[in-house]
Amino acid sequence: MLTGFSVQSRLLPYLEQAAVYDSINFSIESNLPGYFPKGNGTAASTRVAVFFCPSDPETRGIGYAPISYRASAGTCDEGESNETGAFVHPKRTLKPADFLDGLSSTLAFSEKPIGFSAQQELRLFATGFN
Repeated sequence: MLTGFSVQSRLLPYLEQAAVYDSINFSIESNLPGYFPKGNGTAASTRVAVFFCPSDPETRGIGYAPISYRASAGTCDEGESNETGAFVHPKRTLKPADFLDGLSSTLAFSEKPIGFSAQQELRLFATGFN
């Protein structure tokens, strides 16, 4: 069953990060944007190199591992979700046929510098939303 975890957390086994993936308790709901459920702090604080842009000079966090690449959230204001993006709400599963304009026209990820603000540091690979 899919819970409110990010697509980045679901990619971990395919990025040679099976140990981090196995440490995540996916049975705990994560429904608040920018937050991870209690009990997954170890996974959320584990830095995964592929989630960092090599040219971003800012890689520090506030105890948790931030990310440089965010999954498509569709059209919404920051911190909100209207569930129009391909990956904004992982509780539903999309098939290739669900992308009516074709996968070649679909933005899956974009880069955003990690930056310094606490708000930006809430973008964690183990969160419910990115």
